[in-house]
Amino acid sequence: MPLFYFKPFKFHPDEEDQHLSAGVDDAKIDVLVILIVGLLATAMFVAFIVLPLVMVLRETLP
Repeated sequence: MPLFYFKPFKFHPDEEDQHLSAGVDDAKIDVLVILIVGLLATAMFVAFIVLPLVMVLRETLP
């Protein structure tokens, strides 16, 4: 069972299931999505938490 369902053009439940992926199975897509989300979360954590904390501590500590 795939972890993420992203079907932006499926408007009606009676429509047939059309996969736009070119021969890539759902497991590989799930792993790729998890890696991308993890990298984005790590980058945002570093940009908004770690770097400002380092800058503040660098100014306050002798």
